[in-house]
This record gives sequence, structure tokens and C-alpha cells, in this order.
Amino acid sequence: MNCPRCKSSDSTKNGIVGGRQRYRCSGCGYNYTVEKKSKAETYTVEGYNSIFRHFLARLRRKSKCYTKSIEMLKYSIILLMKYRNNELSIFN
Repeated sequence: MNCPRCKSSDSTKNGIVGGRQRYRCSGCGYNYTVEKKSKAETYTVEGYNSIFRHFLARLRRKSKCYTKSIEMLKYSIILLMKYRNNELSIFN
């Protein structure tokens, strides 16, 4: 996270204020806190991560014949993401 005043990325933790982590910029000495994400945002992101991990785990199965080519795995992940985002017209 960058300092809001001087945009430096060199900062250290400097306590907790109002339940949020406080930081001190090593460049200019400015103290600042970072806005917390809401629980709703966290649940949504974790839900998507869970779905993605589920489909990636299916690629690891030893009982199925999946390609080991990096290029084909990249295409498989791209197809999965396009399918999940309803960007594939062949499935509609």
C-alpha cells in the first residue's frame, strides 16, 4: 500500500486504530490507515475462489486423462473463466 501523501510504498506497521491497521510512511513520516473491506465483498470473493479451486482440482485428478501441456491448461482455464462469466455464446 502506498502513502496517500508522498505515494511511497515503503511503510511500517504503527499500531491499530479503531480496529484498523495503522501505517507510518518511512519517507515522509505520515500516519495513515487503510480502509477495510466489507464482509459482503469478502464472501463474494471467497465464493468465486472456491468455485475456481473446485474446477482446478478436477484438472489434477489422476483417474482422468487431462493434458499436461501448459498451453492446453491455459486454454482450459480461459474457457472456464469465460464460461463462468457467460462470455461463451456456444453454451447459450
